[in-house]
Amino acid sequence: MDVESVDYENHTATVKLRQYKENLVIWKPRGATLYSVKFNKGSPVPSELSGRYTTIAKALDHIQQFSLVAKETFAVKSDRLHKDRQERHAAADKSTNGK
Repeated sequence: MDVESVDYENHTATVKLRQYKENLVIWKPRGATLYSVKFNKGSPVPSELSGRYTTIAKALDHIQQFSLVAKETFAVKSDRLHKDRQERHAAADKSTNGK
């Protein structure tokens, strides 16, 4: 989990989880007293994170706990496997060109 930004003045924080392509945003709607978690591009949030939080720190703690058990999304896993495949092919091409 990487906390990319925390803005106490605007009541927001941005968090990057390695298991997801999108960033999580902790935000407080105008006039509300509690914080919520959402994805920056509007995807549905996992049910484990769909609650309300009294502080940004409590939301960050809950996201940290969630990140320990969360699985990679299909998109992240697909991108990782594609990158690994490209690296293997590049290494194979380099070794055959060197002979």
